Amino acid sequence: MITEIDPSSKNWVRQWIVVSPTSGHEYKVSQKVDASFACSCPAWKFKKAPKPPCKHIAYVQANVGVDTRDVAVILAEAGIKMPPVRTATAITQHREQAEANQRRAAAAAWDAARDAATAAIQRPAPPSTQPVFLLQTQRKIMLAD
Repeated sequence: MITEIDPSSKNWVRQWIVVSPTSGHEYKVSQKVDASFACSCPAWKFKKAPKPPCKHIAYVQANVGVDTRDVAVILAEAGIKMPPVRTATAITQHREQAEANQRRAAAAAWDAARDAATAAIQRPAPPSTQPVFLLQTQRKIMLAD
């Protein structure tokens, strides 16, 4: 049994409650803007990426008129242009640039602190030229019984 519900988040376009015919448990199947699907069942949640569709997602796709094409394709067919999307490469480049700037700032602060500490240190006086004598003695102590 499939029941469509209002999306619980702006990340989802559509959501359904699917009652599993084998266990009777209810699972939430959700469709994202990019036409990908997610399911709340353990079989889907604990799979490693790339995740194949579970039986609940396949059931929704087979029984509900779901357009599984990417939203960009659907909008392009309708003549609507999507705004540019930041790719993972652009995000990584931005992050690397920010980290490099942070390292440069930390190095400059370290250099400034080192220079200030070096200037503040007073140089010790040169060692005196007078000889130093050390006297050592040995003592034998006898204890009476």
